[in-house]
Amino acid sequence: LDMAVRGKLVPQDPEDEPAEKLISKNQQRILISRTGKRKTIPELSDSGSIFPLGWARCRLSDAALIEMGNSPPGSTYNQHGDGVPLINGPVEFTKGPFGLTVVNQYTTAPSRMCESGDLLVCVRGATTGRTNIAAFKACIGRGVASVRAWGAQQYINYLMWWFGEKLLQQGKGTTFPSISYVDLAGLEIFLPPLAEQNRIVAKVDELMGLCDALEAAQQNRNTLRQNLRASALDALMNASYDRTLETSWAFVRDNWRAMCDRPEDVEGLRQVVLQIAVQGKIVSQNTEDEPAEKLLQNIIQCKEKLIKDKALRKSKLMYEPLETSLFELPLSWKWARLDDICFVITDGEHATPPRVSHSPIPLGTAKNVRNGFLDFEKTDYVSPEVAEKCWKRCKPSHNDLLMVCVGATTGRLCLIKKPPEFVIVRSVALIRPFPDFVFPEYLELAIKSPLLQEQIWGSVKRSAQPCLYINRMQKLLIPLPPLAEQKRIVAKVDELMQLCDQLEESLRSQQQHAEALTASAISHLAA
Repeated sequence: LDMAVRGKLVPQDPEDEPAEKLISKNQQRILISRTGKRKTIPELSDSGSIFPLGWARCRLSDAALIEMGNSPPGSTYNQHGDGVPLINGPVEFTKGPFGLTVVNQYTTAPSRMCESGDLLVCVRGATTGRTNIAAFKACIGRGVASVRAWGAQQYINYLMWWFGEKLLQQGKGTTFPSISYVDLAGLEIFLPPLAEQNRIVAKVDELMGLCDALEAAQQNRNTLRQNLRASALDALMNASYDRTLETSWAFVRDNWRAMCDRPEDVEGLRQVVLQIAVQGKIVSQNTEDEPAEKLLQNIIQCKEKLIKDKALRKSKLMYEPLETSLFELPLSWKWARLDDICFVITDGEHATPPRVSHSPIPLGTAKNVRNGFLDFEKTDYVSPEVAEKCWKRCKPSHNDLLMVCVGATTGRLCLIKKPPEFVIVRSVALIRPFPDFVFPEYLELAIKSPLLQEQIWGSVKRSAQPCLYINRMQKLLIPLPPLAEQKRIVAKVDELMQLCDQLEESLRSQQQHAEALTASAISHLAA
């Protein structure tokens, strides 16, 4: 469109009748067609712009008849076909800048009329600047203006489409924008000879057809790609035995680049990796590993000793049998509640700690807990005295997990390694597993998996904002492998996540290169 209205899409022909003569003829038509008083349109400014041979600088009113609508009395409106169709605005418009209007109502007292094929422009309200094509002769209300070209109508249509935002900016007022006759008629344009207008329209139609075909092909390709990716990931996630899993994984591995073309597509693969990891499908089981049942027995013994020494409060769930399972686990695995494998599950300070401006002790809230790391770049601080009081409830330490438990990011978590001293508030939960029996990195990936995230959001209480209470958090089901296998799973997941990172970066680089190439090509074409 930009090239078309600047005379760079088709060559000029010196044999064409110059646009100046066309404008002169139009002036005669305007004198005959106009009735009543019209406001004076400002003279053209001396812009010094250079335009192609045979073209002329003029106002839109020199190239088209512009008719502002006028709404007939409301008492004349009807919907049973009496009189003529009435077009009052966007209610009668269809999708797209050149959609065809539809009949919504009629009037028996028409005043201003449009003809079939006129370009209609909304001139009042939130839809100011929106366009459509009149599909029939109709009365136009005050919210609409018609633009009927003296030359090639489709060229004027394309020109008005190109104006786009500039046309919207003509609207006066912020709460109720509107375009006047002077605004519309006074639009400054460069008008080509009539013969060139027709050549431009033919070329634009041809190129727009190619653009439409390309867009349809891209949409079809993207749909096929999305379906293929969803099907492959579903097969991988639901593989039930080693051979099926191996086949599904090989298909995803060998065809992943054909399944995605955007960096964000890789997130689906990450989720599948986490899911099959907690299903026991990502590494082989080893019969020499101490089974998870033994780990749970050891944890019970450890808890009993701590309770006896008054270092741990007895949990209500401690001896309660677990009869629920979500799917069949490998023989050496065991289902466990989060409370069964943790020393501490609690949330942060309930009373809002007073903030101070100068202190080395940051305050950790939900916004500071990112996926995989703590972000204290923007945070508040508390005094050492307040921190000491808060730490009596809980003090984050090495290998603790912090999970958001209030708000839209509930379930987001990170494993902290050698943290600075800091205080957490109620929106963050602290989860401390028994590190001798539960590998903290395994528990982190398990909670990040779709399996646990689904449980978390199924346990969230919906109120003013989502909230996962501690008593519900304690009951989350964890698929627990032998300790040695936990470590093998973490190592394998780390390896696969690095491959995902590389793939994502490769796709991002390709996307940026394609965007830069497209921008460069367009800028060269339009220069």
